[in-house]
Amino acid sequence: MGRLVRVPDATATATLDDRFMAESVVVENGADTYEFTYGDYRDWNNPLHPAEAFYAGRMTERKNGAVVRGPGATAECGEGRNLEIRFHGQPPEPRRVPV
Repeated sequence: MGRLVRVPDATATATLDDRFMAESVVVENGADTYEFTYGDYRDWNNPLHPAEAFYAGRMTERKNGAVVRGPGATAECGEGRNLEIRFHGQPPEPRRVPV
C-alpha cells in the first residue's frame, strides 16, 4: 500500500461517476496542474473466475495540459483468481508526482 504524502498548498479535486468510480482527479500545486482521467471500468479477470472488482481500463495523465502517460494505455488481466493488471502503452518516466 502506498504511503500518504502531504504536499503543502496542493489542492486535489476528484470527480466521481454514478457508480462512485473516479472519472478524474485534478491536483493543483503552485503553477503546475496534474490531471488524471479514468474510464472503461470493468472486472478484468477471466469471466470464469470473476474478481468482482472493477478497475479502470483506460487512464491518461497530464501535466499542465501535456499528456505524460496514455491515452493508448490499456489494461489486461492475468489468468486465475488473483487480480493482476498489466498496462500497455507509454511507459511512465521516473519522477515524483504530488498526491
